[in-house]
Amino acid sequence: MLAGAACAALAILIVAGILIKVRVKTPDGEAVVVVEVDQAGAEVVVDGGKITVKVPGDNQPVEIKLEPGQHKLRISKAGFEAVARDIEVKAGKSAPIRVRLLPVDPDASAISKAKEVYRQAMKNAGARLLAGFDRELDALAKAKTRADDHLVLIAAVKAEKVRFEKQGRIPWSAPMRLATREYLLAMEINRLQLSKSFDRVIKLNVEKKEPDKVREYESQRTKVLEPELVAIWQYNIGGGLGGPMELFSDGSIGRDKERPPTWTLNGDQIITKWPGPPSPPPGGYWIDTCTLSSRRKKRWQGQTNLGIRNWVN
Repeated sequence: MLAGAACAALAILIVAGILIKVRVKTPDGEAVVVVEVDQAGAEVVVDGGKITVKVPGDNQPVEIKLEPGQHKLRISKAGFEAVARDIEVKAGKSAPIRVRLLPVDPDASAISKAKEVYRQAMKNAGARLLAGFDRELDALAKAKTRADDHLVLIAAVKAEKVRFEKQGRIPWSAPMRLATREYLLAMEINRLQLSKSFDRVIKLNVEKKEPDKVREYESQRTKVLEPELVAIWQYNIGGGLGGPMELFSDGSIGRDKERPPTWTLNGDQIITKWPGPPSPPPGGYWIDTCTLSSRRKKRWQGQTNLGIRNWVN
């Protein structure tokens, strides 16, 4: 019992294993919440686990304590989709709730599990990159040199860590370059694994001739696998044209979905491929190589041989 709070008793009564009554006593009277479930053996969880009631085999009532007011119910059973309800218990009133538990769609269940694995894997990849920041900053702090360039590099890595934590921007400085490549590779592997899960479910529904489900899972795949913005590339060509370009986690540049330019990080170089036109480039793409400095600035050598100043954020 909670000190200073009104005492409340919740009685759960089962009729043929499917009818649950919730009885609450308050100073002003008695309220009853009736939960009617179409599946025997269902489990009712109140307020996220503060109270959990399993329907007993002998149909005996169960008494537990509950405060009057707002509560959340979750009704579930293995093999069925869980149902959640928000209820408000008031004195002198009843709140009947009828719940129908639907069988779990095996395809939906498979995709749900795959998406959860994907989210956790992406979270782990981010955690490893943050650990890389701490590791490199510790190594830089312990280095004997205190030259101006060294102090500037420490400041650059610290700033990159803040950008990653707040905006998801990847680091480019020399100490973090290996960790960045590992992070990008992990993102690519995670995307590929989730995409394969969607492919399997979509293929099964194509074979079952379920066009609505095919469209639904294709839409889900597009939404979940939307690439993340990991960097903004600022550039200036020969002192004239220039501006920002967006680098995405899937290796694309910008938002052209038809035939986007691409980028890859290879050692200390960013290699970009730009599809023609205006004029047909060799092999169908203009290929540019950008060499990174220790603090994320770059020198760009391209097929056009134009002088380009650029850096990434």
